[in-house]
Amino acid sequence: MEKIKLSDILGFRVKKVYSGSELLFIYEINKYTKEILGKELDLEDLQMVKELRRSEYFSYVYSKGMSFNYMPVDSELVDITEVSRKFFNSDLSGVVFATQTDKEWVYNYRTDTRANLVLNQYNRSAGYVSLYAYMLVSFYKIGEKMPLLVLENTSPKQEEMEYVDVLILKNFGNEFLKNSVEVRYSKDVVIQPEWEAYIVYHRQLGLMNAEIKPLEKFKYITKNFNYGDVVLYYETDKAIKSKSIRRLMNCYPAVIRGISKMGISLEYYPDITTLLTKKRELQKAEELCGGEYRYSHEDYNRFPCCTVNLDYFNFGVDALFYTEDKYILTPQNGTDLFKQYLVNKDGIEGVYELDTLNTIYAVFEDRKINYNKEEFLNKYFKKSKPVYDEIKGK
Repeated sequence: MEKIKLSDILGFRVKKVYSGSELLFIYEINKYTKEILGKELDLEDLQMVKELRRSEYFSYVYSKGMSFNYMPVDSELVDITEVSRKFFNSDLSGVVFATQTDKEWVYNYRTDTRANLVLNQYNRSAGYVSLYAYMLVSFYKIGEKMPLLVLENTSPKQEEMEYVDVLILKNFGNEFLKNSVEVRYSKDVVIQPEWEAYIVYHRQLGLMNAEIKPLEKFKYITKNFNYGDVVLYYETDKAIKSKSIRRLMNCYPAVIRGISKMGISLEYYPDITTLLTKKRELQKAEELCGGEYRYSHEDYNRFPCCTVNLDYFNFGVDALFYTEDKYILTPQNGTDLFKQYLVNKDGIEGVYELDTLNTIYAVFEDRKINYNKEEFLNKYFKKSKPVYDEIKGK
């Protein structure tokens, strides 16, 4: 069969595959280039992280005949009989979209429940990847720009892992779908899609699958963190004690205040708001009360600070995490934006939507928190200035 390069379909060169979801995505593209274009992907130069060759994703695409310049690790394929949820083999030609314009195609199962039943099964995550690959190759064939694919499900009844592959492809590795797919789901559901994707991404690489010894955590902490470093501190649902993904209950920015052979101590901040943001929130609450209650200047300036001591048995850190009650993560941006009130250099008040890193910096500076400021700036703002400093004219 005639060959076609992956870069021709994607519009850019891919040097390495970083996750099982990426391997699944490439397999789906290959499936449709053969079906729609009559051509097979040329993947001889494509590199792959070694851990993937021990995965069910590699076993699946390899057993399906996709040609790589790789063999399974130890020449043995992982059993895939129990992981059919992760793969999709159905026909998408009858899927009905809610809307189709030059800018976006919106898919919603309820548009036509009979026609769209194929994408409402237990393997719908892989199905969404297949849907995007199908559209990608179809638009390549006719030489037109592909519109944004919107996956819309605002029902409170959503499946666990429903968007896991799409979100991995958006947020990790090559970020294939970063600006190409939008996921719209109800915020009033018990599942946590972004958190699911974060955990599953690491599990695809052989991480977060088993308990980690305290000594290994201690070595990792002492190598990667110092007194005064900023972390994100999570509390998880203690009710889940299995391989399931534990639900996050709380997330707070924190500063490391102590490191020992027994564990670490953190100072964390439950109310992550600037001084002015807190004041405006309380003033709004006063208005809702009809003026019957008034907050004081002390209330406006209150900034709760909590401490917690963690031993290496009950907390995980970065990729060294399984089912521990607590978890700390090196700060990173997600999809959330936080509204903060700030006064700029000209004395004009405004509301700004800040990402996680900019929010932490703005609040810590505004509240005069003692932390490793230079380390934080060097790590996260080497190529840009924090929004807070831009607003203040620093």
